Amino acid sequence: MFLSSDTLLATQTIDTLTNDTTRTLFAYYRVRVYKSNLQAVCDSLSCVTTDSIFRLYKDPIVWSDTSQFIADTIHILLKNERIDRVLLRSNAFIPNSPDEIFFNQIKGRDITAFFDSTELRLMDVQGNAEAVYYAQDDKGGYVGVNKTVASEMLLHFGDNQIDNIRFYEQPKSDLLPMKQADHEKLKMPGFRWETRLRPRSREEVLIVFESLQPPPSIGKRRTIESCYLSAAGVPLHFCCMRQNRLPNN
Repeated sequence: MFLSSDTLLATQTIDTLTNDTTRTLFAYYRVRVYKSNLQAVCDSLSCVTTDSIFRLYKDPIVWSDTSQFIADTIHILLKNERIDRVLLRSNAFIPNSPDEIFFNQIKGRDITAFFDSTELRLMDVQGNAEAVYYAQDDKGGYVGVNKTVASEMLLHFGDNQIDNIRFYEQPKSDLLPMKQADHEKLKMPGFRWETRLRPRSREEVLIVFESLQPPPSIGKRRTIESCYLSAAGVPLHFCCMRQNRLPNN
């Protein structure tokens, strides 16, 4: 995994009773992450080796294959150096599109996405669940679009595509033929497809976009330090863009 940010802080503590070592990584401002099966951007990030969780704060976006994950806070749980779960807490929203023409959308208060190896397998939507789902035939052609509202949803995936959806507690659903659907109006409030921000290689981790701005107190970047450690059981390469503070005047 490769990571860059304006400021990085790695700490290590040793339990004198058990002799166990705990490593903690903090990344601040304009954080970018690249892994072959997962990419992310956010304002700040923390990771503790004891629970193998990467915590992403303030405008986090996570990408995996054809899915984009957005929420107020996102936690990425790793197991055996692979993604195990992605937890989206508050205002969770996941658009998914294999062709970037039509967009499946899942929205809810909280969403937990479960992965098997490198693929998304299950998605549990809790609270105010909404879904826009484009149904396809055996040849991959679009046959209609389904819009559903329910209290909770459980979505099963295969090959990173929706296989089936279960709705709970009085779901309301509408199915429209493709020619009758207004596809722009079907995009939910808060929809955004941020492929421009997505790091697609370890080299692109160092690219900083204007929309990922540091606080006003941070000055221009001066030097770049490349480092290496193991966080949450994952070999982690990171780059720290050291900042000089702007003068008060």
